[in-house]
Amino acid sequence: MRPYGMYVLLPFPRIALALATGSAASALLWCIIFFIPAGHYDATMMLAWVIATLVWMVSSTVLGGPLWIMLHRRRFRGPLHAILLGLVLGFIVSLALNTNLFGLLSSADPAGTSSSVGDGRGLIESNGVLTAYGWQLALRSAVIIAICSATGGAITWRIAYRTTSSDAAG
Repeated sequence: MRPYGMYVLLPFPRIALALATGSAASALLWCIIFFIPAGHYDATMMLAWVIATLVWMVSSTVLGGPLWIMLHRRRFRGPLHAILLGLVLGFIVSLALNTNLFGLLSSADPAGTSSSVGDGRGLIESNGVLTAYGWQLALRSAVIIAICSATGGAITWRIAYRTTSSDAAG
């Protein structure tokens, strides 16, 4: 197995291509997981893929970029590091967005009113607080997003990095 410090980052245009390709692949995997089982093969899926690709590009750049620079400078730049960063970052961000910042923010209605949100299987939110079923849905969604993000991290790493040859290292 090659030591993790033996990887060379390619020039900026290649990094931009890597981010775009990894984001598009993550978004495509997400669309396949959510739309194909529901039977949606139309323009809705294409529009969702375009929007998801843009969201993944922005989040990969804004959130993942600074973390990856830190990892890269500390010589944690292997494919496993890219996969783990995508997995952890995708999980945390998705869970935070789906749970109102882990329950810290309330989506409660104005004083004196009450509301609840649910689907055909159960109550998701009651009076601005997630129920156990709501947390279950948020965790399930976060796991799916984490898997998609890890896939994008692996693809991004593969395009952006090359291994050094023993001749060049010597």
